[in-house]
Amino acid sequence: MKHPLTLVLLLVAVLFGFSLDHGMPHRFVPDDSAVKAALGIAQRMKEEGSLVERLVPPSGTYTTYPYLLPYAHLGAIGVRYAVGRATGEWASANQFADLLYDDASLAWLPARIVNALLGLLLPWAVYRAARELHRTRGTSALAALFAGSALLVVQYAHTSRPWVPCVAFGAVALAFALRLRRKRTASAVAAPWVAAALAASCHPLGLLAFGYPLVGMLCALPRTLGAWLLGPLVGVALTVCVGYPYALVYGEDAGAGSITAESGGAAEDGIQIGGQAFDPTWFEGGRLIDVGASWFGYEPALLLLGLGGLILLARSTSEARRQAWWLVAIPTFGFAAAFLLYEGSHVRYLMPTTAGLALGAACAASALWARGGAARVLSALLVALPIVQALRFDWLIAQTDTRVEAAAAIVELTTSDDVLAVDHHGSYYAPPLRPSGASLAPLESAVDLNGRERRWLAWHRADVADPDDARAIVPITRFYVFDSYYPTDYKLGTRERTFATVLDDWGANVYVQIDRLPDDARRQPVTDEMARRGELVYELSPTPTSPPHEAALPTDMSFALTQLWTYTRPGPWIRVWRLSP
Repeated sequence: MKHPLTLVLLLVAVLFGFSLDHGMPHRFVPDDSAVKAALGIAQRMKEEGSLVERLVPPSGTYTTYPYLLPYAHLGAIGVRYAVGRATGEWASANQFADLLYDDASLAWLPARIVNALLGLLLPWAVYRAARELHRTRGTSALAALFAGSALLVVQYAHTSRPWVPCVAFGAVALAFALRLRRKRTASAVAAPWVAAALAASCHPLGLLAFGYPLVGMLCALPRTLGAWLLGPLVGVALTVCVGYPYALVYGEDAGAGSITAESGGAAEDGIQIGGQAFDPTWFEGGRLIDVGASWFGYEPALLLLGLGGLILLARSTSEARRQAWWLVAIPTFGFAAAFLLYEGSHVRYLMPTTAGLALGAACAASALWARGGAARVLSALLVALPIVQALRFDWLIAQTDTRVEAAAAIVELTTSDDVLAVDHHGSYYAPPLRPSGASLAPLESAVDLNGRERRWLAWHRADVADPDDARAIVPITRFYVFDSYYPTDYKLGTRERTFATVLDDWGANVYVQIDRLPDDARRQPVTDEMARRGELVYELSPTPTSPPHEAALPTDMSFALTQLWTYTRPGPWIRVWRLSP
């Protein structure tokens, strides 16, 4: 325990592991397609046909993201299944699959554990990178602490999404690229390319990690042509085999989300790689203020100290250290500029800057500490701030989600004779209400039912009685393009339908309104209709005030520095209205 990195890794493991089961047994975090892909591949293994094609579904079958994490999650879920089978929790794969419908933790918790464990590579890699910059063990451990306690990293380490593993592998690529200045064996040359390939196999933005070994080789200048070719060949081969194997198996028929010249996302014309749409003409800076403010709210200490520390590194008198600075600074500033200016950006897109900023932050914090006096106090406070933020986040998401509490209250406020129109029902954003089988039957021909709903409908047709908490539910959001419910956005049939008409058509006498970003003007049809005939019978906010400024947890916050302390729980703002005729 004398090694400072050991203490850092233990602390980061606590920050990642505490409340890792938040929201369970429900799924309240969107974009968890890696787990669904893992479960889909497991189901395909029961089918007949080629083993390779069963293991490698076409892109878009379950996910359009790369396949490394689906395979990793499949292994973790397999271990959980084997343990349960050995202890008698279930007797067969079919029974395990049935239990998954009611308890998402059986698959999603093992996946989160995998992501959290992979995330521990981030502080380890930053430590190694700092040592390559000739930093002391203490300063290097401080850099690792800044990386591992960064709030964005801690938040996404609590999910099954690919961001933290992608950033961690990218940091490993940086550390190995820095090592090239002193070690140029074949394995040393290949190592950063392998790490970059693993980053690219987690998320398409991980392809940017190939910049580390490329710049590292330019700085280190390998002596032979073979050394120049080895790394890139290994990196490309590993990326294709692990991240995009469908390209090898299916070729031009690889499916949706493979590498194409058409965007499947926000941009109309651009490139799509593994489900990530990118338009190179979209660098207009329209979201600069929003994304920049959100980034500062998440990482104030990391940004202030990190930028200052990178400037200190640039002033180094050592030629070798200045070369290393370019390897750290170019990607850090490049990522920051690109995703602050990109129109389709989100604050999580800036996570690849974490490693570089952590290296700079440790340098700046150490320099402040050496000054003594008030500077030393400031240094200690800035080091403590991200840890305090991370602990506060861990505590917050451990609290009962508004959706869970609201679901219980709605059951108490209504009867089986009521018809409830529910915003976003069947999605991550809605309370986990159980629809009655009778209410699902007329929906079957109108909207797409999800797997659980089809299962409940089959039970209803088999004369299985509904549980006492089942209610007649109308998933009204599925009838419109947007949840503002303007008549022109109605998508069932060719006629426009007002929000009020749809409520009446389905006989709804209760409306459950769900808002993450309260905006009466955007949802004017809802605002007007509730003012006309709605009686508010229940309200639950994730903050002490109502309406909340924002109700985003456990997803991205717009300014975490203050919102961490205004939230008291995760979940959206939920209101229940009883409707008069």
